[in-house]
Amino acid sequence: MFSVRNSLIAAFSLLMAAQAGHACQNTYLYASDDGVNAYADAYTGDSTADGGTVDLNLNNPSQLVAHDYEEGLTYVAAHVSWPIDQYGNWLATADYQSFTGVGSWSQSKNFPFTVRPAISVSGGNTIWYFGGQNPSGYTTSAGLTSSGGNRTQWIVTYGTGKINLSTTSGTQTTVTSTSDIALQPNDAQVKAVVDNTDSIPVTFTRKTPFKAILSTHYHNCPNPGSWDDTFTYVVQDNFFASLPANVGVNENWTTDVVVDYSPNSWYRPNTTNGMTSSSSFVDEITVGFPFVPQPECGGTNYAIDHWGQEWRIGSQVSGYGRRIQTDTLARYNNHAEHQDVVSPNP
Repeated sequence: MFSVRNSLIAAFSLLMAAQAGHACQNTYLYASDDGVNAYADAYTGDSTADGGTVDLNLNNPSQLVAHDYEEGLTYVAAHVSWPIDQYGNWLATADYQSFTGVGSWSQSKNFPFTVRPAISVSGGNTIWYFGGQNPSGYTTSAGLTSSGGNRTQWIVTYGTGKINLSTTSGTQTTVTSTSDIALQPNDAQVKAVVDNTDSIPVTFTRKTPFKAILSTHYHNCPNPGSWDDTFTYVVQDNFFASLPANVGVNENWTTDVVVDYSPNSWYRPNTTNGMTSSSSFVDEITVGFPFVPQPECGGTNYAIDHWGQEWRIGSQVSGYGRRIQTDTLARYNNHAEHQDVVSPNP
């Protein structure tokens, strides 16, 4: 005999069977790009299904660009790809359906993602500044290339006045440092903008020779009537680290000779330039017979002459490169001194 109670039990049993039949239902949707193409993948899995479908669409910011419709049994997967022709907000959508003997189910998913222009860097992210010089062993510029081609606009996102761009539009630009001295790493940043979409910015650390530290001073009397003073300095960059490679160093006279004792036949020598060695340079001052008055290693100390001197790093030509120190080179009858030393002094 049929009863309402039996009917309810039967309906409940069918509902539980349908729910149990879809207990293993699973859907997946993911989209991304590799800088060249955009991709989307979707699948559905239902171990109890008799069949299923996946309808996958990929849209760039303007329109539908790729579509894939797949049918299968317990597992169905779809895949699409498309060359990146626009930057901005892309969208992947997927519609899923699954069929069993007791019913069917359907589901839709969206996956929005942003396709950004990519920047490749040549030369690295550390830029050195040597007062306009480009010594071997140091990177003084970095080249940037945008995947967005000639639609690219280059923008300094922070660090205005700290770096220069060779151009602000086009596929490539070159980044150089200004004379401004960085007080911390990563103080300048550049991004590419294409189709009103920003790239991930590129960050730069700017380094420069900064100061000279007196390491040793030796006074010597090699022969009667002569003396020799040798000053050795260690060069540090603006983060107080030694220079990583040998580089040109030069001295330059910044004033005329001021005579402190007359008459005298002492003459000012030519500047002596060279290369640093292990981030150090040497200033050797030698005077010998037959100068008048005659040099000596003892006796009463009195001044002979003095003049302005500066030291620059980045070139072996006097007056070129980043200045790191100024001083007064003073000669006495029995020794030499570096006076009024100012370092750093860019």
